[in-house]
Amino acid sequence: YNNYVKAIMDQYCISCHHTGNSQGPGDFTTYSGLMAYTGGSSFFARVIQDCADMPQGMAPLPKAIRDSLDVWIKNCAPEN
Repeated sequence: YNNYVKAIMDQYCISCHHTGNSQGPGDFTTYSGLMAYTGGSSFFARVIQDCADMPQGMAPLPKAIRDSLDVWIKNCAPEN
């Protein structure tokens, strides 16, 4: 997370997904905040798969980024 995923969240996600913001559920500014959402199929469907709808109102993340997030999760989503 700290070495790669945090930069992706900072660039694409935290404008909506941060503490006290009703636009998006969760606080993706922290590892624990993001981890609360990566375990189920919703994160995969909305962020990683080819027809993902996040970031909302924009094109899906570039395929290379989506693939790397998928690998990170499949490798137990290490923090460091």
